[in-house]
Amino acid sequence: MPDIEAIPVQAIVGMKTADDGQNLILQLADTAGTEFHLAIPRDQLLAFVDVAALSKEQSDKILNIDPNQRDAFKVETCEMSFQPNRSLVLTLTFGMGGKLSFLLEGDIPPVMLEALRTHFGSAAPATGQVG
Repeated sequence: MPDIEAIPVQAIVGMKTADDGQNLILQLADTAGTEFHLAIPRDQLLAFVDVAALSKEQSDKILNIDPNQRDAFKVETCEMSFQPNRSLVLTLTFGMGGKLSFLLEGDIPPVMLEALRTHFGSAAPATGQVG
């Protein structure tokens, strides 16, 4: 651990969304097994996901994890929609049923399409949920 005073977390025991919808309540256990709760405000959830993803990436680099052996969530469904400016919004349902949406702008959608065509061929059947 860095030279910062912190409570080491052994496990995420559970979670719930507050009744008013304004906080994620994480139930955590420290290394002694003591459970405690942490409330994360709704307006900070995407920032929380962002810093967790960045930390995972930095950890993989420090530990020399092969980039071809990435941990990955299994995606259950995907939805696509378009913004008025023709940017693509890709929403993925994964894990326990949560959804994350990604705004794909510029060259990203055509590059993804070309990669999919190269991998599956141009007549690949559509699967998943497209809406």
